[in-house]
Amino acid sequence: MLSHYCKTALQYLSTHKVSTAINLFGLVTGISVCFFALQYVRLVTDVQAVFGLGLSKCLRPAWT
Repeated sequence: MLSHYCKTALQYLSTHKVSTAINLFGLVTGISVCFFALQYVRLVTDVQAVFGLGLSKCLRPAWT
């Protein structure tokens, strides 16, 4: 059953090369943007931890 799915998928990919390339480009772009966004968030939180700028100070309610 699994071999049938793989065979069908490969046949589709070989006949629709342009749409496959567009879809792969979009997938790779989305994954890389997500990766770099997560790396940026890690960098910002590390900098805040080093300089003592915790999120609790930034997100404190105005009435306290």
